[in-house]
Amino acid sequence: MTSEADFQRALDANPDDWQTRLVFADWLDERNDPRADGYRALGVQELRPFCVRDCYWWTAEGDGFPYYNHLPPDWFRLVAGYEHRSEGRWRWPDSSTQDRDNRAQIEDAAARAFHALPAKRRAALLATKLSKPSAEEKPKPVRKPRTTRAKKTP
Repeated sequence: MTSEADFQRALDANPDDWQTRLVFADWLDERNDPRADGYRALGVQELRPFCVRDCYWWTAEGDGFPYYNHLPPDWFRLVAGYEHRSEGRWRWPDSSTQDRDNRAQIEDAAARAFHALPAKRRAALLATKLSKPSAEEKPKPVRKPRTTRAKKTP
């Protein structure tokens, strides 16, 4: 691939292609692009934005499934620019007025935010893959106990 557009088209075609993100990171690194380590971290951590009906977004760890789009909270705060939301969800972009239809822009935001993390934290994220819960560890939905009503006696 010879251009950024080529890499982005390949990632649009296969968003789960972690190897292409790593090669893209090397390509960016050769051009002294500050997004290089961010794309490298996305590849190492096997992270990509969540997508439903051509809308993309990042969430923070602890926001439920799927885990592939959960950025660590310190990284997520730098992408989103805000703290925990009152409704209990961390999502960026979180508004229908924000552009959510461009995977490349959403990933670029994460790559740029990664560059703003402290050097030790960046090194840790690049050196070790974050552990993700297995399917067996998936949180079970909490069900409220049924209440039984006492039968009325005639």
